[in-house]
Amino acid sequence: MYIKYIIILINIFNIMLFGCSTRPNITIPQQPYSSIKQTKKTNNTKNIINLNKLNETCSNIECEQQLQLDLIYYYYNNTDLKQAQQIANQFLHSYPNNHNLDYVYYIKGLINLSLDKNQNNMLHKLFNIHLSQYNPTYAYAAMHDLSHITKTYPTSQYYTKANEHIFYLENRITEYELNVIKFYYKKKAYTTVINRAQNILNSFPNTPSAHQALTYLNKAYQKLNLIKNKK
Repeated sequence: MYIKYIIILINIFNIMLFGCSTRPNITIPQQPYSSIKQTKKTNNTKNIINLNKLNETCSNIECEQQLQLDLIYYYYNNTDLKQAQQIANQFLHSYPNNHNLDYVYYIKGLINLSLDKNQNNMLHKLFNIHLSQYNPTYAYAAMHDLSHITKTYPTSQYYTKANEHIFYLENRITEYELNVIKFYYKKKAYTTVINRAQNILNSFPNTPSAHQALTYLNKAYQKLNLIKNKK
């Protein structure tokens, strides 16, 4: 019934040899072009103030797009992540045909990676909670943004970095999902264990957690008498 999952193990053991859950370094990309070259050597806060002033005097769409791209960059670089995220979302909605959309999606991915990291740092300090023990909401969002680059913009300069972050995110997400599986197994909620294990195996088959998910899948089937125990 679950023989197809065994093939997954071929790739899993190779993946497990590497530091799969190690976060790749986040490199902040330069904005595609800048509308405030005269202020590049000043701090981010001053750049943001100048950009907002310039935004009031923009008279054409090209000017507006340049300013919005710069604001996304400087808000992100100033760790004002929510503001950077808001402008990035507005940009994607307002300018769906802009030729720098891959850049915006990449920045969005980095924003969500940072939010995931910040949430982890806070919970770890307050409650000593490990990264794999809290809901990866931002990790899923980052995965969505970065996967959009690899699927839609295969020639993008951000393609390679996006893949590196996706590799990390797959392991971050499945480590959490595996902890959920363990929780439900202890609660004897075997049907839930089966469903969640199958989700890991189908969505993230090449992660180290997939091997353990397969083990719990087998154990849950046995508990429900869906397969015969080997003698």
